[in-house]
Amino acid sequence: MDVVFILLGAWIHARTGDTLYTCAALIVVTIIGLVFLVVLPTTAKLTGLYLVYAYAAAYVMFIGSVAANTNGYTKKILVNAVVLMGYTCGNIVGPLIMTSNQAPLYLGGVMGCIGANVVVVFLTIGIRMWMARMNKKKAANPVGRTDDNEDDMTDLVDPNYVYRL
Repeated sequence: MDVVFILLGAWIHARTGDTLYTCAALIVVTIIGLVFLVVLPTTAKLTGLYLVYAYAAAYVMFIGSVAANTNGYTKKILVNAVVLMGYTCGNIVGPLIMTSNQAPLYLGGVMGCIGANVVVVFLTIGIRMWMARMNKKKAANPVGRTDDNEDDMTDLVDPNYVYRL
């Protein structure tokens, strides 16, 4: 299912050209899958489980967006390290919220996952809106183009840098 959602996400991105909105939409599919795991009867929970796999495509698209929208060697290394630390912390906390006394529904753990995914949707949309605003701000104050790639300027400092939305 991961491959199916990654291909679907790539197809949607090719049609819309918007990575972060596609990423947010895939996380919404994940949230719907988590809700299905809680509310559907036991025999139909497989549908919810399949929908939860949309997170893999969203993660791949998010990593691609981070790589495409970070300029400057040091900043790129730092941003990738922070993303990896956040992903690792989530993988540590995730199993800890699934306690055995909540079996077989694991309502507290699933609600925690839903809450975390809702936060991800809002952060993704917020980052996308911020980048669009920065693109408009830089377009309103154009600076002559320089092709000197020797400068190790970050995306915030470089007046010619355009974020890929």
